[in-house]
Amino acid sequence: MKEKLSFILSMIIFGAVGVFAEYIQIPSSEIALWMSLIGSSFLLLIFLCNKGKFEWKTILQNKWPLVLSSIA
Repeated sequence: MKEKLSFILSMIIFGAVGVFAEYIQIPSSEIALWMSLIGSSFLLLIFLCNKGKFEWKTILQNKWPLVLSSIA
């Protein structure tokens, strides 16, 4: 049940971009940039509060295609 709630919440949040873009008089690319920065900051805060460990060595050894695709 928790997974379904998380999925629905994420769809609502990402779906809100269109609503904000319609009523705010700035370019939609700037709205998407700010929403991405806010979302990334929120996820980083959750990660730090949960005392997660971020190991670059493990990520680059096993998941380097995903890292490269996120840069593009």
